[in-house]
Amino acid sequence: MSNISVKMKNAVFLMCEAMASDPEKLEMIPTVDGVVQQRGRANDRIFKIADQIEYLTTVMTLFPGDIITTGTPSGVAAVDQNWFKPVQVCRIEIEGLGAIENRIVQQA
Repeated sequence: MSNISVKMKNAVFLMCEAMASDPEKLEMIPTVDGVVQQRGRANDRIFKIADQIEYLTTVMTLFPGDIITTGTPSGVAAVDQNWFKPVQVCRIEIEGLGAIENRIVQQA
């Protein structure tokens, strides 16, 4: 997988080849303890990726390695109040890009 550097107004960011054609079409798959909670595409969200990056560069400086966390498309609200519990593992995978995984810990 090769990386591509892209310049948008005041921001330069690095993305993988999978995002080059249309990052809005990439599938996002959030799981908790390996159980799929949702499947959605980036274009299911209210704000487009490019718009979010453009706005952020007006209020802060983005640096190489920065991660912008924005949430997922609709459908993951805890309407059943099934909130995260300590030791659970939350993983978000984005098609062609990779995944980030976090273990929930008890607040001290």
